[in-house]
Amino acid sequence: MKKITKQDVEVFRKILGSGQRSKLLMGEEASPYFCDWTGAFKTVPGMVAFPDSTEQVSHLLSFCSAQAIGVVPQGGLTGLVGGGVPRSPNELVINLSKMDQILEVNKEHAIASLEAGVILEIADKELSAHNLMMPVDLGAKGSCQIGGLLACNAGGTRFRRYGSLHANCNGLEMVLPDGMVLDLRRSRLLRKNNTGLDLKHLFIGSEGTLGIITKADILC
Repeated sequence: MKKITKQDVEVFRKILGSGQRSKLLMGEEASPYFCDWTGAFKTVPGMVAFPDSTEQVSHLLSFCSAQAIGVVPQGGLTGLVGGGVPRSPNELVINLSKMDQILEVNKEHAIASLEAGVILEIADKELSAHNLMMPVDLGAKGSCQIGGLLACNAGGTRFRRYGSLHANCNGLEMVLPDGMVLDLRRSRLLRKNNTGLDLKHLFIGSEGTLGIITKADILC
């Protein structure tokens, strides 16, 4: 992996644009994202990109892949095992917290379509207005994000009744390491779909090693 240069930083800024949501933090400003909640995993601060769309994630990964720049996907940093903490300040952290939109709640099909940065507790509160709830609940619900839950296949206190996230994910959108967007949400309102390989299960529990989850459809 190469060292991030000033030219690379300019490309990151160009990709993220000048919007109020997407941004790039560096140095001490980025330090909270180079240490997890335990404090046991800590690295010299580097830089954190906060994309606000799948397109921005795609462009970031495409550029980093071509330039051999290390990337660390990051959610709410509640995993407590250092999985979201980079090992070097020369790895770009891609934090999904700005992708926090609840795209749709389909009460008829009991399916919620969410961006990866939606916080679990916020999703549950929104669903309660539709007489629905998320099939997963855990102590970190006030800070953990949907993408991170799927990436680590989190369990929690509702697991025995409703099953794992493998059983409750109806569709995923991911960005592969080369920037290609893999959309497995085309049949998001169809609970039964046996047309070939169900590739989304490769990404659930993969800890971000195969790509970055950007959107999900969850059975509620």
